[in-house]
Amino acid sequence: MLYLIGQNAEIFLLYISVPGYLGCYGNSKTDWVLNGGHYRSKALTIRACLEFCKREHFKIAGLERGDCYCGNDQDVYDRLGQFDDTECNIVCDGSKDDACGGFNKLSVYNGKKKKKMALPITCGIFK
Repeated sequence: MLYLIGQNAEIFLLYISVPGYLGCYGNSKTDWVLNGGHYRSKALTIRACLEFCKREHFKIAGLERGDCYCGNDQDVYDRLGQFDDTECNIVCDGSKDDACGGFNKLSVYNGKKKKKMALPITCGIFK
């Protein structure tokens, strides 16, 4: 995680097309919306999560910070609501180009469809 000091920093959104991106959805630590496979990694990427879920025979992958959650199409990953893509603004530790959800938010992927998403880019003076 990157912390900014000073008042000269600005956040811009870069819109990119991401394979399999379904959107930004709510999650709960006490009631996971994707309750199949799960693993935690300090080097998490979208690809690693999708590959893990596929190996475990799940179709849907969700990333929240360093956690990868898996489920199938019948899972109701939207039951806690869909949110604006800007709320899934935590960059994955394993790739600065990947979005890994947000606080109690999952970046959800299925490995097939493509959708545009917003990736936050921070510019400014860092100390």
